[in-house]
Amino acid sequence: MLTDFFQHLAGSFPALLKGAIYTVLVAVLSMSLGLSLGLFVCLGKISQRRWLRVLCSGYIDVFRGTPLLVQILFIYFGFPSLLQQIFQQPFPFNPLVAGTVAFTLNAAAYIAEILRAGIASLGKGQLEAAESLGLSYFQAMRCVILPQALRRMIPALGNEFVTLLKDTSLLSAIAVTEIVKEGRLYISRTYAAFPTYFAIALLYFALTFVATRLFNRLEERFKIHD
Repeated sequence: MLTDFFQHLAGSFPALLKGAIYTVLVAVLSMSLGLSLGLFVCLGKISQRRWLRVLCSGYIDVFRGTPLLVQILFIYFGFPSLLQQIFQQPFPFNPLVAGTVAFTLNAAAYIAEILRAGIASLGKGQLEAAESLGLSYFQAMRCVILPQALRRMIPALGNEFVTLLKDTSLLSAIAVTEIVKEGRLYISRTYAAFPTYFAIALLYFALTFVATRLFNRLEERFKIHD
């Protein structure tokens, strides 16, 4: 029995490692795109324009207040169905693209709040001082506020990336061949559920462990230059 366990544990890893490529790809792309979109949402939420604050606050509330799985299913199944009804022709959506879009939109909502908290932690004096030197609002944000706030945001951004890595398991619901999907395919061939899910857990732990250590090193590097 123990021999079978280790055989299936080792036998499942090639397929799981193939799935890990998609897991890391979706997490990295979603984090990168979510950081860019989240910055715009954050600036909109702290804008002096009321309509923009309301719009960005609504975006954040919707994506933070609904399950990520529902968002994935809505974008992959619901959105193409709506377009098909409007234009009377099929709109197929690649599951990997749909998953990345869903993760990006979700991550942007959380990252926007991380950025907002980081900016708020500096106080208004920094922005007022920059503007008194003749910098525009966006110049002050780009050159003065964000570089300082970034150091304080690294731990929270690291937590968000680790969360994205783990949440990629939800993409198996739309047939993206990430780690969990590859594991289920292996189980369907071998009926070795326990060693396969054990291997899945080990692989996720390894990915999150490495990601956490990388962000810790990045945080320490910024602290050294304070």
